[in-house]
Amino acid sequence: MAQQSTNNAIQYLMTAEQKITEKLCRSLMMRIQDAAEDGTIEGYNKALGSNSMEFFKISKDVSFRNLGIYFNNHPDMYEKELMVQRLETALQNGQITLSDVIWIEGMTNLYQQKLYLDSRIKKNEERKAMLERQNMEVNAQTQQQSLQMNQQAEQQKIQMEHQSKMEQINAQGQWKMQIEQLKMQGLNIQEQEKSRARAYQTDKNADAKIVSTEISANKNQS
Repeated sequence: MAQQSTNNAIQYLMTAEQKITEKLCRSLMMRIQDAAEDGTIEGYNKALGSNSMEFFKISKDVSFRNLGIYFNNHPDMYEKELMVQRLETALQNGQITLSDVIWIEGMTNLYQQKLYLDSRIKKNEERKAMLERQNMEVNAQTQQQSLQMNQQAEQQKIQMEHQSKMEQINAQGQWKMQIEQLKMQGLNIQEQEKSRARAYQTDKNADAKIVSTEISANKNQS
């Protein structure tokens, strides 16, 4: 809090220094562009290097902002503490990883830290959403496979029960047929016995008649 109060108190001085430095850089860039246009740029060769000199010779009309020259202050203690709190919160919520934290802590530009943090949070959220969708698809496939297996097992059970009933019915039918066959065989045997008994009785009666005839004939002869 004390550091933040101090920064707030001298903020106007810091802003003034930054504006002066920006104007100085702008003036230098304009001077270099003028020198490139006048053909007197070779004097900056040692300070800026030959490649930069060739760039200014080719691109004389490039604006100050297109050159990408701007100032960003290093974060103060308050901003650093605020970023640390954001990182801790994001890490606890699973929005970033430890490697993300280490990478962000290595940056000195607060704006880049915020951009990278926001980018990693979005990418990690997208990755989590994708994993959740994949898990849902896997669970759905597992449930579908389980349902199909249960249906197949139920169908097999029904088929086995039906087959068992048919076997029982066939067995009962075969027993009935065997019983009927035995009954028929018993009746046939009885009929055969009766036929034999009748034939035997017939033969016996015939023999008795013959004997009686012979006896009668013998008496008449006497």
